[in-house]
Amino acid sequence: MENVKSLNSLSYLKVITQTENVNIEFEDLVEEKVIWYFGKKISSLVYYAKTVLNKEDDKPVCPKCGHSMHKHGYTNPIKVKYTSDNASRPTFILLRKARYACDFCHRTMQMEASKLIDKFKSISLRAKHYILSLLTTEFSMTEIARQATTSVSYVLNVLVNSIDPYNLSKYDNLPKHICIDEVRVINRVCNFICCDAVKGTIIGVLPSNDGKSIIEFFQKFPLKVRQTVETITMDLNISYPNIMRRLFHHAALIADRFHLVKMLHSALDEKRIEVYKRYKKSNIEYKVLKFYYKIFHKFEDDLDSEHLKQWYRLGSTPYTELELLDIGLNCDEELRIIYDLVQEVRGALTEYNYLKMITMLQEYTVRKSNLIIQRREWSTKNGKKNTYNFNDYYPKELQENPVDYKFSTFMRKSNYDLVINAFKEEYKDFTNGKIEGINNVVKHLKSNAYGFKLFDNFYRRVLLKINS
Repeated sequence: MENVKSLNSLSYLKVITQTENVNIEFEDLVEEKVIWYFGKKISSLVYYAKTVLNKEDDKPVCPKCGHSMHKHGYTNPIKVKYTSDNASRPTFILLRKARYACDFCHRTMQMEASKLIDKFKSISLRAKHYILSLLTTEFSMTEIARQATTSVSYVLNVLVNSIDPYNLSKYDNLPKHICIDEVRVINRVCNFICCDAVKGTIIGVLPSNDGKSIIEFFQKFPLKVRQTVETITMDLNISYPNIMRRLFHHAALIADRFHLVKMLHSALDEKRIEVYKRYKKSNIEYKVLKFYYKIFHKFEDDLDSEHLKQWYRLGSTPYTELELLDIGLNCDEELRIIYDLVQEVRGALTEYNYLKMITMLQEYTVRKSNLIIQRREWSTKNGKKNTYNFNDYYPKELQENPVDYKFSTFMRKSNYDLVINAFKEEYKDFTNGKIEGINNVVKHLKSNAYGFKLFDNFYRRVLLKINS
């Protein structure tokens, strides 16, 4: 053990504890020694302090009888864990609390250091705030306990007492614009997430995305509060539109534009993969369709049609981007039709031309009606059962292309208004971008924390991470 009397060290401690005006008096003794802490030997820096009365305070008065009290020694030292700026060497304060006895009834009391440590606790408020700051990160509980030189149970205790995820006072208002989505977090179950579409603050996280749980959650908000909601942005989940119409009578439902474009491009890629598998790997059509797929996802007007350049997988012959597009689309007529449909939908979405989208859906309805008539004739001619649900049941010439199959999702009675609203300019500022960012944070939090046993603890970590 090494005793070091250093006023510089004492001044440093007063600065980091910020206790110059608090009822704590530090001694000029600093010890660097090995102590036992949570069953482990830790080499740490130990300071000695005691509680005193502030100069402006009078003598304490007995809380029981109201008579004056006199000083009656000190308590045994309390080992207070303190978070210093030097994380490589833990810091402890051996704090002795002054005791006072009543002159009349002999009742005793302790002088607490309320700005340094909570009553009946052994970890300083600064260490507690440091743990809270670490809980807003993506570290696991074990890693937070290691960095704060404390136990996992205390970190969990700080988390539980930090925030109440089911505080009823939050059911007093709702933002005007909200967005909803789901994410798989615990036990491969989809968790429902709802947030403010403008600020990105979380409104609620539910352990399940079934309709009963969603209805019970939003019915906690009064009807007048729910009537203030103006827009709700969502993906094309089959159950969400009917639930939201039941709960929010005056809100406009909007389909997220990102999901609409993603569905169309997935249909285009489905057909593109089917086409390039017909060719040998040495053919130029195979290489263009497989390796230069990003050309098919761009706007046709943005493709370069003037500058020739060599492509890594196509040998020494130079091509423009537009020439590569023509090589790919010439492989299959249906692929060209699908590409043109995707380009038309993206163009209408960029121009916010909902009338053009309505026209395209009406044209799809005509194509669908003609296809149903042809399928019925084919079934009657071949003596087979007529069914409309299975696309692969019919020969290839009577099958819907992938984009028309996505259009059938758009034409559902529950989805039609959502899709049309996504193409209106008045709703162009509302997307699911905020909630998709939250989903990304949630997945990283779950991955780095190695999962959560209790949903409530996961919910608290999410709220601390997002809403802080």
